[in-house]
Amino acid sequence: MKLFETSDLSLASALAMGIRVEGLKRNNPRRVSFLFIDENDALNEFAAKFYNGQLRVDPNRYFRALRTLKKMIYDYEKQENVFSRQNGSVQEVEKTFSHDSTNEEEE
Repeated sequence: MKLFETSDLSLASALAMGIRVEGLKRNNPRRVSFLFIDENDALNEFAAKFYNGQLRVDPNRYFRALRTLKKMIYDYEKQENVFSRQNGSVQEVEKTFSHDSTNEEEE
């Protein structure tokens, strides 16, 4: 079992349509990566199809996944800010959010 990491929000949204986001990781002050478990070593091929325009997705599911990931980023940053204020300095904190975007309630 391998970990697949991407900071590309559009690719992460496509992945999150069917694969659970295992966590978020702060790479630098302006970038967050999404972590997925690559059980079948297929996510690199999925990413290649995505970037080559060979992948077709349902636009509504894609938009819901995108919205869910943006909320995860917001929640992650909010927790980082609370932690920083409590400790009096800015420190990098890795929080893992287990979130299954396939069970997201439709609005």
